[in-house]
Amino acid sequence: MSLSSFNRVIGRRRTPLIERVSDILSRVEDHQLRSILATEVICSWMVAPIQNVDDWIMRGRESLVKANDPSQEVKFYNIVGRYYHLHNDKVKALQFYDIAFKFADKLVDGVLQGTVRDSLAMVQWSVGNYSHGRQLAHEAVQCARIKSDLHLEAVATRTEAMCCAGLGDFSHSAYLCARSRELLALCGLRGGTVNLLVSITEADVLLRKTEYAESRKIYAAMAREISPEHSPYEYAIALLNLATLDINMGASANTIRQNLNSAKAIVEGQSPSMCFSCDATLADLELRKGHPGTAKPTLERIYSTTRWAAVLLGVKDVARVASRLRAVANPDM
Repeated sequence: MSLSSFNRVIGRRRTPLIERVSDILSRVEDHQLRSILATEVICSWMVAPIQNVDDWIMRGRESLVKANDPSQEVKFYNIVGRYYHLHNDKVKALQFYDIAFKFADKLVDGVLQGTVRDSLAMVQWSVGNYSHGRQLAHEAVQCARIKSDLHLEAVATRTEAMCCAGLGDFSHSAYLCARSRELLALCGLRGGTVNLLVSITEADVLLRKTEYAESRKIYAAMAREISPEHSPYEYAIALLNLATLDINMGASANTIRQNLNSAKAIVEGQSPSMCFSCDATLADLELRKGHPGTAKPTLERIYSTTRWAAVLLGVKDVARVASRLRAVANPDM
């Protein structure tokens, strides 16, 4: 279990354990261990997609009731919340995060309290509540410092940097990204998963500042260096953002389509909003190429699917598609 957790931290999410969990679980009677295995399965969804997540959640909950382990309950409900958050069901995510938060606050465990606060900060960031997210992330940083947990502090510092970028405080966001990297270096994780996430935040800041060439350098380096097998989600993000930047920079349409198709193939069935973003970016490409008739059906399909789910998929994404539809309907505006 420790090796599996460490592999995730260093960016190698596919581990021997995840391939054997179902077989192992059938022979395990200890309820605490069963709950840990269920948590492991849900935590590894990026490299081992789960067909029956409700069943695994039920197994985990049943085992937790019998195990009577409050710390494991926090970890389990936080991971389930993260699963739903990354699958863009923020309503369910908040329900499970709320359970984790209540358990964590009953425990005198600053690491667990900080971990859940960081998770909640990510939800607030994703729905545009940057100030609230920044506050929660900073609280997570304080929890980590009290417990001298450098890795958690690096994670929460990066989350705070994301919220600062959302608020337009780019200089402080850059400072926090640098601080997060320093913390990762101190705990020997300079090239791990969190380091990739810091790079994404740095590239996003440059994109917001319309420094397209500098932002593209970061995403291009990520696409070269990331393992699609071990970090598929981050690899898909790199490809999607490369395509977005290449549209703005006038790159080859074939290259853009190839990156979008590759990104969508990775997240198909796993992340609805990423799939919609790939489709919306492809529609942007068609508009830039002067093909509004080709873009319109795609935009209409995305908008009709997502407009009633703006809370789940992101208000900004829906607004972006709506603005493109208006441009198609009124090309002279």
